This record gives sequence, structure tokens and C-alpha cells, in this order.
Amino acid sequence: DGILFGTVGAYNWDGAVLKEYKDSRVMPPRAAFEKEFPVKMKNHAAYLGYTVSSITLRSGKALYVAGAPRFKHRGKVILFEMSRGDLTISQALVGEQIGSYFGSEVCPVDVNRDGVTDVLLVAAPMFLGHHHKEAGRVYIYRVGQVLLTLNGTLHADRKLQDSRFGYSMASAPDLNHDGFNDVVVGAPLEDNHRGAVYIYHGRGNTILPSYKQRIDSASFHHGLTYFGRSVSALMDLDGDSLVDLTVGSQGAVVVLRSQSIVRVNATLQVTPSSINMLQKNCERKGKESVCLNITVCFSVSSKLPEKSDIRFGQYRHIYSCNENLQLYR
Repeated sequence: DGILFGTVGAYNWDGAVLKEYKDSRVMPPRAAFEKEFPVKMKNHAAYLGYTVSSITLRSGKALYVAGAPRFKHRGKVILFEMSRGDLTISQALVGEQIGSYFGSEVCPVDVNRDGVTDVLLVAAPMFLGHHHKEAGRVYIYRVGQVLLTLNGTLHADRKLQDSRFGYSMASAPDLNHDGFNDVVVGAPLEDNHRGAVYIYHGRGNTILPSYKQRIDSASFHHGLTYFGRSVSALMDLDGDSLVDLTVGSQGAVVVLRSQSIVRVNATLQVTPSSINMLQKNCERKGKESVCLNITVCFSVSSKLPEKSDIRFGQYRHIYSCNENLQLYR
């Protein structure tokens, strides 16, 4: 019913949100945010609206999400309802570390693809890790009937230092074909500013905390820097019915094409089903022998609507059987 924008410079850089309707434009007054951003606290440029999004609760209610990464220097994310200027804040999430920029990026994920938001990821890309380096951190909030609850963090490389993990995030539609949506997280300062992205798989109604794939810019040999400063996984760019991943870097965009996943099942059939060593039924190298046929069949399944170009070679091997029932080629 409209488009929500963040206006970080509003109200002396405390920030606000603006909703654009088809026939009008509405920005709530400063007093509408008083509950979580009281004027007397002197927020000193909270930057509310630095990032905006929306979620759907299990109760069916829709909430808007807005981040304020500079609130009291720890950062805050608010969840609220808004209708023609009336704004009601339902919940606030607060960062744990000063200067971490908690709330600078948020990513709602419908993991099980039922139309309800299962997880809200909130990034704090400047979170200080080991040796006081800007490792970054991404928090997992489970979406309930009414409120959100913290459910751990995403795990990245153990050597994560000065990487700004969580600088960018995107929900990806089922990259591994298991029926659950996945997540891509950028770390543009990793590896001396060369950058990397991490892929996390969904399972059930959550995101698995350990990454399944790490892609760094060094693997492309193009001298890329700040790889992972932006990520997107919405479009099939090559027409193969697979969503491709686009990753932004300094002065360039990299397209990573998704690969088809197939499942191969093999069945084995032996004729005859039993071997009688006294009954010679063929001749090999001038000698009466016992022969049998072994047929191996492969079946391939994929979730792609098109037929995959998969070929199996035809091979024929002859084996002999000695008196001890041992096969040899």
C-alpha cells in the first residue's frame, strides 16, 4: 500500500521514516518516536532510517523495521506499525557494543517459504572481535507470534579480522534445492580489503549458524577490492531457472551463476541371481566358463523444469570367476 523510505537527516539527524503513497506522502512527527528516541536523551544523530524493511509475524500482522545504528553509540532497531502518519512502536532491539553500528543492515528471511517471516538478521559490521579488530557480527532473531527473540549469531571464518562481516546481506531463494531459502552475507574488508561473501543455508524455520560456502575475491584473479560491499540474489540472469548471485565490489559487479544440483541413484541387477560353478554356460579364452550379466542403472533427479544435459558413457567389462568364487578382470 506504499513505499517506506528512511530519512536519516530528519530531526537534526536523529532520523525518521517517510511513507510514499500513491496519492500522498507522510512522515510522522518527531513526537511519534519519543518512546524509543526521547529528546531529553540527546541521541546525537541516531540515524533512524539508515536501513528499512518489513516482516510478517506468525499472527499475520505486518510490521515495518528501521535501523538506527548510532543510537547511544550502540545502535537500535525498531519494529512498528504505521498508517497514514500514525506510528506505533511494537518492539526495539538494542546493540550490545559501542561503535558496532548495530542496525545498519537488516535482512528478513522467510525460511520455509510459507509467506511468514521466520528470521530477522541484524548486522553490526563494526563489532570488535579478537584483538579489537572490526570483525563484524550478525544476530539471528527468531520471529514469534508477537515479538522477536534473540537466537544466536552467524558464524564466520575464525580468522575474521577487519572484515566488516554483515556490511551487506540478502535472502536467497533456495540455492541448494532443499526447499528452504538461504542467506548471503558480505564481508568487504576481509583479506586486506579484497573481500568475501558467505552463504548460509536455511533449515526448518531458521538459518543454520555455520556457513556452507565462502567465496573470496582472490579466486577471480581480477584484482577486485571491497568484494561483498553489496549482494543481491533475486534474478535468473542466464535463463536456466536458477537464481544467480550478484556481488558488488569497488568499480565492478561480479555475477556468480548458480549450479544445478542433481541426485543420482544407482541400482544393480545380476543375472543369474545365483552362480553354479559346475554349470559352464559360456566360453572365455578357449575355456568353458561361468558367465553372468551385471546391469547398473542410474536415475537422475533434479528440481529444474528443463532436462539437464547429463550423459553417462557406456562401458563393458568382462570378469572371470575362479573356483573360490572370486571375480577377477
